[in-house]
Amino acid sequence: MLRVFGSDYEEYRQEHLSGDARRILRYRGERRVPHRSWRVGKLSRVDHWDMETYEVDVEIQNDRVADVQARVRRARWEPASPN
Repeated sequence: MLRVFGSDYEEYRQEHLSGDARRILRYRGERRVPHRSWRVGKLSRVDHWDMETYEVDVEIQNDRVADVQARVRRARWEPASPN
């Protein structure tokens, strides 16, 4: 797990009545994705950028991965205008 996702995560712990220990590791990140209107070889024109934010939850029960959920949100990114 740590080799794939890295060590930058948030951890949540829960105890069930049955005595099972449950942990959720949450990884968060974001990236900008260009939207190109045309491309010729290595040249292209970017119309706008989208910002993707994503969260991956890894549920661990009794030291085994039980579930993985991923959420991705995408919105148009506008750079901050200098004042």
